[in-house]
Amino acid sequence: MSRAVLLTILLACVGQAMAYGMAIWFARSLGPSGFEAYVVGASAFLLMLAVAPMGIEKYALRRLPALLERGDFPAARRFIGFAVRRVALTSTALAAICLACLWLNTGFAPPIRTAIAVGIVALPAAALVHVGVEMLAAGGRVVGATAVLRLALPATVLVVFAAIASLSGAPTGAMAVGAWTIAWFAFVPLVALAVHRALPARLWQAGRGTADPSWSREAMSFWVHRIAVAAMAQASVIALELLAPTPLTVASYAAALATVSPAIAMVADDEASRTVWLGADGAAASMKPGTLAIECSTLSHRH
Repeated sequence: MSRAVLLTILLACVGQAMAYGMAIWFARSLGPSGFEAYVVGASAFLLMLAVAPMGIEKYALRRLPALLERGDFPAARRFIGFAVRRVALTSTALAAICLACLWLNTGFAPPIRTAIAVGIVALPAAALVHVGVEMLAAGGRVVGATAVLRLALPATVLVVFAAIASLSGAPTGAMAVGAWTIAWFAFVPLVALAVHRALPARLWQAGRGTADPSWSREAMSFWVHRIAVAAMAQASVIALELLAPTPLTVASYAAALATVSPAIAMVADDEASRTVWLGADGAAASMKPGTLAIECSTLSHRH
């Protein structure tokens, strides 16, 4: 096992410990009602984040390395432009639709509606950061990509939330979601700069050109997988909230769900499976101890 792989695993483990600590701190700082608003808002956000990029962020980890390896920098430049434009457009459109639906929906209590709305605002920035992180990994900076997503981003959230909590005195679930929103927007230019430095200079000198129509079609399998996994992990929290239980019930259920949950992969081939499990934002980087991993993909016997 290479040093880079070991370091990536170590960063993922430290990031997971940080996530546990963050959840405990938020639960104690927000109380049952505030933490309920936070976990429902976060679950809704993660579901939207699975839909918004349309699988392009995962597909980038498969397509971009192949283009770079054969030196097809014009095609690589076209793909990057296509990915950024498509994700920015779809995530912005989805955010507008979700805000309109939230405005018309009266099934959530006002604090929860506010938390969800704050998360929706972050959707375009978060989708672009995820695409950038996968491009960073595709450029050979897997350790850096993992460090950004698992350490730097959560650490920024902790700092922002600490500042909000000290200023407000009584933080709310929407404020906790807002800490993530601020962090997502702050990391858009930082990740863009990192991607620009990680990829070859000749790529940025190539012309933009026209996107390949096959890229959208080939990304669909990744999109379906992302939605399926996110739905299994997050939809139950939202459904429970709509059943109108006590705030303590929702908060306790969210904490239990964060402890053990299944990870299921159903993709088309060996490379897609490797991306889903071992990519910078793949399942293996965030699986908790005791997580059940289920592989249902179409694979070769060598894989």
